Amino acid sequence: MKLREMLYGVSRVEICGTLPESLLNACAKQALNLWDLETVDAFTLRASLAHKQLNLLRELAVKCQCQVTVLRRSGGSDSLRMLRRRMWLLFGAVLTAALLLASSLFIWEIQVQGYQKLSEGRILRALADCGVERGSFWPSLEPDQIRSRMLLELPELAWMTVRVSGCRATVLVSERVEKPELYQEDRAAEILAKKTGIIVSLAVRNGRALVSPGDSVLAGERLVTGRMDSLSHPPRYVRADADVLADTWYEWTAVCPHAQIYKRGPGSLHHRYALKLGKTRINLYGNGKKTLDGYDKIVHEYPLGIRGLFALPLSLIEERLQRYEPGETTEDFAEEIGPRLERRLLESIDGQLLSSKLSLVQGNDRIYVTLRGQCRENIALLRELEEEQAAS
Repeated sequence: MKLREMLYGVSRVEICGTLPESLLNACAKQALNLWDLETVDAFTLRASLAHKQLNLLRELAVKCQCQVTVLRRSGGSDSLRMLRRRMWLLFGAVLTAALLLASSLFIWEIQVQGYQKLSEGRILRALADCGVERGSFWPSLEPDQIRSRMLLELPELAWMTVRVSGCRATVLVSERVEKPELYQEDRAAEILAKKTGIIVSLAVRNGRALVSPGDSVLAGERLVTGRMDSLSHPPRYVRADADVLADTWYEWTAVCPHAQIYKRGPGSLHHRYALKLGKTRINLYGNGKKTLDGYDKIVHEYPLGIRGLFALPLSLIEERLQRYEPGETTEDFAEEIGPRLERRLLESIDGQLLSSKLSLVQGNDRIYVTLRGQCRENIALLRELEEEQAAS
C-alpha cells in the first residue's frame, strides 16, 4: 500500500461544512475512496485520498456546501521531483569521485626527504628535468630511468628513489659521503708559506728549516723542506711537519652610504586572491600585471586536499600587500662597520689580532671605512710531493 501511495500520490485534506457527512455519502455514491478518516469537531473532518481524485472531491464539496483544504501532499509527482534532485546529487557525487580518481593518476604534491647539503630547489629542478613535476602522469614514469638520470644530474647523490602514493610523490635521497683524505706517513712533504709575512718563530718537528726568525717570506715560498742530506748516504725524504708563526698585515675597506633608507610604519593593508589550477593561475582581481611600488607583498598558497592523504590540482593563493613609506636616517654607520671588519678578519686568520687602526674617508655620497691590522698567525701550508718531485 505504501509503495502504491508513493507511486500514485496521496493528499491529506480537511473538510469543513455544516453537514460534512453529506459529502461522505456523495463520495460513496461516486466510488471515491477515502481513508484514515479523522473527526476534528462536529463540522470538520480529515481524510486521505489519491491525487487524481482530488478534483472530483472538490466538485462534490461544492454541491454539498463544504470546503476542502489540502493539508499536505506526498508521493506521485512530488516524489519524482525529489527523486530527480537526488539523482542530480548522485550524479554529482559520481562525477566528483571520477574526477578524484582521474586526479590521483597525476602528481600534485612532491616531498623531498633526506637532503642536507643539497638544496630542495636544486633537487626539484633536477626532478623536473627527469619528468617528475606537478601534473606529471605517474603511471608512465620509470623509476629506474629516473634514478639513473638523477644520479647523472646530481653527482652529490649516492642513491635516490621515488615513491608515489595517490597524487603525492615522496622523493628519498641519500647524499654521497666524501672519502677522507688519506696520506701515508712515509710520503714526502714540504711546508710552504700560506701568506706573506715576517717570520717570528719556527717549531720544526720533522724536516729541515730553510728560513729563520726575522726573515720576510712571500706566499708560496718554501719554509721547511722534507729533503734530509747526509755525507755518507744519498739524501732521503721525510714528511715535513712544523708550526710557523709570522706577522702579517691586512688592509680591508668597506663602503657605506651617508644615510640609510628604511620603512616607516605599516600603512594600509590590501588582499588579493587567485586560483591555481594545475600550472595555470587565474587572478581574481584586475590589473594583475601592474607593479606596486611602495608595497611589501607576502604570498600564501593553500592547496586544496587533505594533507598526508590526497591533494587536488587546485589551490588558493592569497597575496597580502602592506604599504609603507620610505624614510632616511643619518646615523653614523662607521662605528658599526669597524667592529664588523675586525670580526671578519679574526674569522679569516689562524691566530690573533695584534693591533688595528680604522680610518674614514668622506665621499660625495659614500663613506669609506678602512681597517689596517697586524696579526700573528700560523702560515704553514703542507704540500705533499710526488715521487718525481722527490727524486729531483
